[in-house]
Amino acid sequence: MLDGREPGTPPPSPPFTGLPDERMRPDQALDTLENADWSAFSPERDTVPLRDALQALEHAHGVTGAHRLATTRLRAAGALLRHSDVHHGPLNGHALSPDGRHLAVGGGTGDDYDRGGVLQLFEVATGRCVHAIDGILGGIGFPDYARSLQWSADGTRIALEYNTNATGV
Repeated sequence: MLDGREPGTPPPSPPFTGLPDERMRPDQALDTLENADWSAFSPERDTVPLRDALQALEHAHGVTGAHRLATTRLRAAGALLRHSDVHHGPLNGHALSPDGRHLAVGGGTGDDYDRGGVLQLFEVATGRCVHAIDGILGGIGFPDYARSLQWSADGTRIALEYNTNATGV
């Protein structure tokens, strides 16, 4: 136990050095990821730091080639990629805003009725969830019934059916 490991424990994998720095330009971040040793990437250790680095890059420059490359590499490794605002139950409704910039998605309650449903707004250009309202009593919409979400003509409000027989804006 000279190196601090228990006998029979494999040595730690080399660190993943492909994390972009938030001060990098998009081309530098892409170059860093392209030249990274992805065989050293450990999902348990490196996913959160990579996500944080990419979020900082997105905040400064929007979604870039570095984001697309990281997504491709993670998918190739078998990762399931999803945003952090996950629906609890089935998706029962969706509606595109009149200007085509946002998609509203509504979900049911799933197995925990008291938890409620979720309304999420996604920015179509980036696929990013820009707003979520959780805990909507009874969930949104009903399976096999269309048009449970509707945008106002000016795109400033969303009407929804929820809690079996209620309508709200």
